[in-house]
Amino acid sequence: MAKLGFIGLGTMGSRVVKRLLDAGHQVTGYNRTRAKAEPLAAAGAALRGAPAELAAVDVLFTMVATGKDLEQVLFGPGGVVAGGGGAVPRIVVDCSSIGVDQGQAIRARLAEQVVRTVQRLRSEEDLLKPPGVSETLDWARALHELGTTDLDLETTAATVGVAVKYQEDAQRVRAALDRILGR
Repeated sequence: MAKLGFIGLGTMGSRVVKRLLDAGHQVTGYNRTRAKAEPLAAAGAALRGAPAELAAVDVLFTMVATGKDLEQVLFGPGGVVAGGGGAVPRIVVDCSSIGVDQGQAIRARLAEQVVRTVQRLRSEEDLLKPPGVSETLDWARALHELGTTDLDLETTAATVGVAVKYQEDAQRVRAALDRILGR
């Protein structure tokens, strides 16, 4: 069963988590005000003290009030991406009540990472067929559909075959990911 994480255990988030727990799922959660989440701990949820402690879950749900809050719990100090020690959830499901422009800004951040990675693949790697525009767009769409918020090592290794068509190229890229991703 997938490891589920949930950030934002207020009025709406706590009800969703309660339903997940009632359905037999294990849920790890974080809320800025821990006292509000304590009833979920009594119901079986594992509470954590910082968003970064949810970096290793398979699926992360977020339900926060603003786009600024979402950026903070994902990218801020102690956030899932910044403080997760290289681990990030494979899928992020954002249920926050944020503006379209804020959601677009977060997606743009991922797009910049994809472009930077493809530029490195094209300029620094000796590939049989470097990714072109079509492969890059296919990869970006796949990452978007997966709910990816950060192009980390694990996600890149699992999905780079969308951008790099030859198996030999994909193996070469996977072996050099730390360098390619600039980590």
